[in-house]
Amino acid sequence: MAEKKQTRVQKIKSLLTGDAQKNALDFDIFLRENKIPANLYVLTIVGDGGNFPHIRPWVIFFTTCDFNYDETPGNDLIEFAWKHAHICDHFITDGKRCGCGRQPGSREIIFGKDFENICHCPMQFINPDADTLENVKSLLLILKQKQA
Repeated sequence: MAEKKQTRVQKIKSLLTGDAQKNALDFDIFLRENKIPANLYVLTIVGDGGNFPHIRPWVIFFTTCDFNYDETPGNDLIEFAWKHAHICDHFITDGKRCGCGRQPGSREIIFGKDFENICHCPMQFINPDADTLENVKSLLLILKQKQA
């Protein structure tokens, strides 16, 4: 008999502890309550295992960075987005590695700033704390509105 696949909440509870678990569960509730389309993000729960130690214990990737609007959010959120632009270098930089295998990256404009070699997952948030998650949520709500 095939093993039943764990739900996201079960995976969070089995692989994460402490603040990481609390933050990931809070984020899961946000995603469901706000009906955030699954095509806007990838949520990876690694825990202490896995092949990607630089994204332990969990990471959020955005699948788009279409943040070019006539009206923009405050400067703090814009700078936050710029800080988390995911440059695809496929090699270790600052102890991090992009494992996408799709080099070279693309040119993207995020809130008016030009970025070269952006990964196909153009933003990443490794083990986000509660404050980081508030900004991630704000960005996802902007992306959701753009899709509507």
